[in-house]
Amino acid sequence: MIIDAHCYLGHNPIWEAQGMPATMHGKDMVAYMDRGGVERALCAPPGVGAADDFAADHERIAQAIADYPDRIYGFVRVKPPRGRQAIDEMHYWLQERGFHAVKFNTIDASTYGAGTYTLADRALMGPVLEAIAALEVPVMIHTGEEHGHTCTPALVADLALDFPDITFIIAHAGVPGFLPEVIPFMRRAENTLVDLAGVLRPIFVQNLVDAIGAERVLNATNAPHMPIEFGPQLIQRHCRKLTAAQQEAILWGNATSLLSIAT
Repeated sequence: MIIDAHCYLGHNPIWEAQGMPATMHGKDMVAYMDRGGVERALCAPPGVGAADDFAADHERIAQAIADYPDRIYGFVRVKPPRGRQAIDEMHYWLQERGFHAVKFNTIDASTYGAGTYTLADRALMGPVLEAIAALEVPVMIHTGEEHGHTCTPALVADLALDFPDITFIIAHAGVPGFLPEVIPFMRRAENTLVDLAGVLRPIFVQNLVDAIGAERVLNATNAPHMPIEFGPQLIQRHCRKLTAAQQEAILWGNATSLLSIAT
């Protein structure tokens, strides 16, 4: 089995340049997964949906979950600056519409690309994280890129230490720009996992496994921005020091435990 823990489903015009639908529905995602040999995918709304607070894409993901409950799983993409309204909507999508986890990207402060918030703002982050802890779901936090100073792995680790009952996923392993922070701060905060979306070099994967253990690493690609088959190829063909058990943990075992998925 292969599970991709970081994908996108919804509307993004850039996908047309890749020969894919600008708007991906559940059937499109499942066909794409089948071509890439991936059985299950955890999907978030793409960032261009920030203008309507991702409402349209959340609806598309909810329908995909309903149509393909054993294939598609959902991230609620939350903007903490929206306060109580964001928390109420998070409850709705998780409790009423079958979503499974939460995603933050600090570039989502307003319309995509127009502003950021920072994970260091505890007055902002605290109420949302308290709600997530009560809901008992994991949260994935974007790290890296030009706004990476607002969402460093170090800042994720600080949140993880303050909210030990939440499992935090450090998306992209801080790539680009913040990869050196990942290992030392994951050692500090044991309730952190890391996903490999955007990680291209096998040595980075091996270093993560050697330092923190394969049980804290998730196969992920950022698909369809990157080919969904890239993750399994990286792990199975190019990370040659990994044992079969370590490969299985990364490719599907850790995600099934994280989401309580039956195998």
